[in-house]
Amino acid sequence: MVEPSVQNICKIAFKYKMKAFKSRGEFPLRYVTATSRAKQIQQKAFKAYNVKIKNRLDAMSNADRNFWSLIKELTGLSNAQSRSTPSPEALADHFATKMSNGKDQDDDGFTPNSDHSIPLSSFRVRRKDVLKSLKNLDPNKSANGFGPRFLKECAVVLAPSVTTLFRFIVKKSSYVSKWKIQRVTPVHKRGSKSDPSKYRPVTVVDNLSAVFEASIQEMGSSAYS
Repeated sequence: MVEPSVQNICKIAFKYKMKAFKSRGEFPLRYVTATSRAKQIQQKAFKAYNVKIKNRLDAMSNADRNFWSLIKELTGLSNAQSRSTPSPEALADHFATKMSNGKDQDDDGFTPNSDHSIPLSSFRVRRKDVLKSLKNLDPNKSANGFGPRFLKECAVVLAPSVTTLFRFIVKKSSYVSKWKIQRVTPVHKRGSKSDPSKYRPVTVVDNLSAVFEASIQEMGSSAYS
């Protein structure tokens, strides 16, 4: 469904991100920038994919056989052998295996770097980046911790205090333990619904944690722009 050229662009961006990941101890901002750019490229590719699907749907009618073929293709029903749902234990084991080392089943050859020597204190938190990150929150997304609508609409008032909090975290090089807890939801990709490997985990982090990460990325992007 995705054009080969778009896939190649995404792969190149991901490879550059992984290359920067290995040298992040020496060049932390380069890794932040590569991560941000890879995310932007993926979002652009996903948007183009949605436009292509919309154009195909607009050209069809509800009675068109191709319409139902496309629906089955998008939902994975065309290749499904069974509609039964895997057990919670199977899903838990599958996600534990995937998320313990950061490796996705399709990312062959990726080995996480065990070097965690990069100091958190090497990052600099700026109020304007925090304010921008707060204003960029999507109020319609799932909330974890403080609601995104509250943080977004009160961004101007909250930015100074949140910046002070982020600077304290960086200075102490100690991340908030609660922010490390993520809510995981299994989303079926395609194929048999009874196969745990056909599911991917979607995580929702604490909103303040997301703002902290976005603020760091903003600082990295501006440094290399």
